[in-house]
Amino acid sequence: MSARNEPGVYKVFNSENEVIYVGKAKNLKMRIASYLTENAKDADKVRRMLKEAMRIELETSSSELHALFQELRLIRQFRPRFNSQLVNSRRFPFIRLTTDRKFDRLDLVYELDEDGRYYGPFESSFIAEQILFAADKYFKLVKCEKEFSKPFDPCLYFFMERCTAPCRGNVGIDEYSREVEAVEEFLSGSLEKLTSELRVRLDELAKKLEFEEAASARDLIETLDRTSSRLKLLSGPIGRANFVCGWVEADRFHLYRVRTGIVSGPVVANAKELEPGLTFLIRESAVVSKDFVPLRILLNYALKNPAGFFRVDTNGEIDESRLAEEIRAAGGLKRGSGS
Repeated sequence: MSARNEPGVYKVFNSENEVIYVGKAKNLKMRIASYLTENAKDADKVRRMLKEAMRIELETSSSELHALFQELRLIRQFRPRFNSQLVNSRRFPFIRLTTDRKFDRLDLVYELDEDGRYYGPFESSFIAEQILFAADKYFKLVKCEKEFSKPFDPCLYFFMERCTAPCRGNVGIDEYSREVEAVEEFLSGSLEKLTSELRVRLDELAKKLEFEEAASARDLIETLDRTSSRLKLLSGPIGRANFVCGWVEADRFHLYRVRTGIVSGPVVANAKELEPGLTFLIRESAVVSKDFVPLRILLNYALKNPAGFFRVDTNGEIDESRLAEEIRAAGGLKRGSGS
C-alpha cells in the first residue's frame, strides 16, 4: 500500500515479522518520507529502528484524532519495543479529588485512574495550579497526606484558616462532605460566587493600600476569568461525563460519544446524514477502550484544536433528531446544508 496524503497509523516490522514500532501521522506520505531524511537518520532511536525495519504497513484514518486512537489500540496490542511509552506529544493536567480516603483532598495529576474524580483538562500546568491554589485557599479541605485514625495536633493550615482540622475531630464526615460538594461545584465551572468574593476582597485591599495582596487577588481573578470557559469543557468530573462531541471539517461531522467517561466512535457524516449517523454512534459504534485514556486523548486534542469543535451534553434519554439539531447549531451548520 503506497503512502497517501491522509492521516493514519503505520506499523514497522522486522525480519521476523514482529511489530517493532507503531506511529501515527497527520499525513502518512510526509511522515514516511521524513524517515529518509538525514536529520531523521541522525536520531539514535530512528537509526536503530530503521536498521531492523524490513517493511511498513499503513492504515488510513478518518481524522488525526482517530489516528491517535488507532495508535493507542495497536501499541496496546503489539507492545512494540521502540514505543517506550504512549505519548500524546503534550499532556494536559487535571485536578483530582481523591475518593479513596476518609477525607477527600485535591492534587494535580497528568494521568487518569479510578481513585478519584477528575476535573479538566487545563490548558497549562500554570492555570491548573492557579485553580488548585484558589480551591485550597477558599475551601477548607485537608492538605496533608496523613491518615486520621486517631486525633492529633493540627498543622499550620488550620491556624491559617485554610483547613477545618478533621485530624483533631473538629468536623465530622457530614460537615466535611458539604465542603467537598462546594469544591465540586467550583471545579464544575461555577466560578461566579468565588470571583465576586475576590472582587470585594480586591476593593478592600486597595482601600487599605495592601497592594501586594491586592495584586495577587487581581491575578487570581484574571486566571479564573480566563479559565471559566475551559472548565466548562467538562461540566463535572470525568467519570460522570455524558456528551456527543466532534469536529466539523469540510461540512462533515466527525462524531464521538462519551458515556460515563468512556469514548466510542468515530462516525463521519454530512449534515443530511446526521440523524442516522447519530443513531449508529449511540446504538452500535464500538468503544475505543474501557478506560479513561481515550477521553484524556480526546480532551487534550480538543484543547489543541478548538476550531470547529462542538460538544452537546446527553444526560438522560437521547432524542436523535433533537440532538442532531443541537449539533448542527453548535457546528454552525443549518438543516439541509452539506453534500
